[in-house]
Amino acid sequence: MLLEGAGGRSTLALDQAFQELGVSPSVSLSPDGAILGVRVLARNAEPALALLADVARRPTLAPADFERRKKLQLAELVRALGSPGFLAQQAYLRTVFGPQHPYGHPVSGLPQTVEAVTARDVKAFYEANVGPRTTALVMTGDVTLEQAVALAKKALGDWKGKASLPAAPPKPPVAERTQVVFVPKPGLDQTVVLLGRPGVASGDADESALDLATTVFGGFFGSRLNMNLREDKGYSYGANASSDVRLGVGPLTASSSVRADVTGPALREFMAELEGLQTRPISEQELESAREGLVRAFPGGFESVEGLGYSASALFLTRRPLDEFERTVEGLRKATPADVQRAAEAYLAPGSMQVVLVGDPDVVKKQVEGLGLGQWTVAEPAKAPGR
Repeated sequence: MLLEGAGGRSTLALDQAFQELGVSPSVSLSPDGAILGVRVLARNAEPALALLADVARRPTLAPADFERRKKLQLAELVRALGSPGFLAQQAYLRTVFGPQHPYGHPVSGLPQTVEAVTARDVKAFYEANVGPRTTALVMTGDVTLEQAVALAKKALGDWKGKASLPAAPPKPPVAERTQVVFVPKPGLDQTVVLLGRPGVASGDADESALDLATTVFGGFFGSRLNMNLREDKGYSYGANASSDVRLGVGPLTASSSVRADVTGPALREFMAELEGLQTRPISEQELESAREGLVRAFPGGFESVEGLGYSASALFLTRRPLDEFERTVEGLRKATPADVQRAAEAYLAPGSMQVVLVGDPDVVKKQVEGLGLGQWTVAEPAKAPGR
């Protein structure tokens, strides 16, 4: 809704004002917050920031615009419900975090939750959560600190508001797996496989060690999981694992799309590789390959002005200090083999990894029920409105 008119301008007038500067503003959403931004020629920075200030401080939030935007969002969700990946993510977040946790659902919402939201809800949320104490201004490019401060004071210096930053989401419990959550998608040639559990929050003492352990397990082409499922068995075009650190505890996830006819064998290999982290310690060569890959990839986020901006924004959203990137690289370099092995054993134990599958029930169920992974639990996909 932020770009649906602001500062007395209608949606079309606001769009035209940005176009006259040769730019298109964007809004992106993550589990921890939102980013409103624009890339503009340095000479147009002041008028562009004035427009962004209007959007942030004086959005119209008109009921008619809300209803139109709501219909568009619902249409997007109807399309998403046809995607096995979206169905898997929806069921996975609910399974790992629980339906009431802030991280327990996709950021796009679900049809039933979007349908329930009103224009009044949106305005109340804006007033409670958007203000100078909950917002950072990030400027990157051909601008000095002094120039940025002057621009900020002119556009935002008199901004007032009562909104304050909320507490970090609560730490979810880590439960032993008792079930296999299955989302039926008849006729699907591949099965989407997601295994995971709560991991760590940004800044956790185990963050670097877990990142390295997860990379060895499934974080690059030569990882154990990918070499097994793709290169050795040929079950999949690729398999991966990642630790998604957030303001609160984020998900620790391993995933792949495998041929439907080998869903059972593929799951056995997932579990075998998780067990292998316990019984076959991470070698020095594996650790150094993971460490080198992570450290060398780090500068890639700073190659463009957008990359710099998003990287700095991430520090604000996760409430980390400005030297966090240096600390992260130092943590990756200093993590010892013992640290990494301890993290692998603590966080990647097979019994704590929840299992979510999306696939053809006639093909998948008979392959999985005999694996002893837990009770077969069917999670029906969310329904589109009126269906």
